[in-house]
Amino acid sequence: MRKFIFCLILLTCCPLRVLGQDFIPGTEDIPLMEGLAIDENETVIFDSPDGQIMTILAKTTANPKDINRFYDSSLSALGWEKVAESTYQRNQDTLTFSLSPEKNSTLIKFQITIPNN
Repeated sequence: MRKFIFCLILLTCCPLRVLGQDFIPGTEDIPLMEGLAIDENETVIFDSPDGQIMTILAKTTANPKDINRFYDSSLSALGWEKVAESTYQRNQDTLTFSLSPEKNSTLIKFQITIPNN
């Protein structure tokens, strides 16, 4: 019984980390797709009286369909609701991403807006 309670607490506190899921640096709930390389030199975090805006650039060799499929399924599992193409919302937070196919890779630009409550 103690093992069950411990596992339940562990899964409640960090369910995806238990399953080996990593998250985009600076976030706690936006999954990092396997093979996605974050360009930390291009990460911008802007704080204002209204809230926070984060812009994160990443690159992958995955094709855009696979990227969209990954984020559609993983974000919905984390409680994000798709409100438009490549735009998700959870509570007051908004996540958008855009894909720019290049010759041998795809550039992804994530923008996360977190308003002050």
